[in-house]
Formats: sequence, structure tokens, C-alpha cells
Amino acid sequence: MSLKMIKDGGRRTSVYYALSFDYVGEKNCGFSFDCDKDGKVFENNANSKNYRACLTGEVNGKNVQKPEIQRRECSWFESPIFLCTCGEEVQGSGPGRDFNCDKCGALYNSGGQELCSPRHWGEETGEHPADIARAFNSQDNPLDWEE
Repeated sequence: MSLKMIKDGGRRTSVYYALSFDYVGEKNCGFSFDCDKDGKVFENNANSKNYRACLTGEVNGKNVQKPEIQRRECSWFESPIFLCTCGEEVQGSGPGRDFNCDKCGALYNSGGQELCSPRHWGEETGEHPADIARAFNSQDNPLDWEE
């Protein structure tokens, strides 16, 4: 049985901008201030001592170049959220990783399909439980062999 997915997971990307002042002759070495896409520095940085100094073209006796607006991206993987058969919301894990419900203990694969107890794993293939534990067990998702 597959779980009902409440929220789809996947790769997420956030785009933001920074107004950067590099020291003359030193690429990517200097100062950077969060701004909008047009280069308007956000108010929380606009009154900073470093920003005001950058606007003069000199910081601590070193020249800085004219500012450049940089587009930046930050990406991450967000796990899907499923509804367990017991009614609890369960956060899936990354692709290829099993997860379980903290409330009822049900175990699911990364696609949300319920799995039988790990103590039954390997019966058809002749694998020993220790082989399976080495392949799938982790600190954040320990398998319960005693069920």
C-alpha cells in the first residue's frame, strides 16, 4: 500500500542578489551586501559602516572597485511529506532511503510503499539479516530486528 503524499519533495532553488565590492586586483575578495535585483541594498545593510566605506571607494586604506550586482542561487533537496495509515504526517527521506513513522513504527521505502518488518527481509534470497543491516541501517533510521 502506498502512502498519500501531502507535499511533494524534490530540488528547490532560491535566487537572491548581492552588491559586491571587490578590492582592486583581488577577485572575490572584499565586501558583499544583500540587495534586490536592481542593486538597491536592503535597509539592514544600508547603514553599515562597511557599506558606507565601500561607497567612498576605499575601505581600511585599500581601494575597492565599482560595485557589481551578482545573481546567486542556493539549492537543496526537500523531502516529501506523506500521511501514514495511522494518520500521522511522516517526512520521507532522500531518494533510495527508507523511513518510518514515529507514531506507529510502520516502515516505508522512499516512494511511500509500506515494507514488511526487516526481520523478514532476505528470506527469499537467503541473505543474512546482518548483510541487510550493513547495507541499509543508519544512525538516523535504525532498523528494529526484534519485532
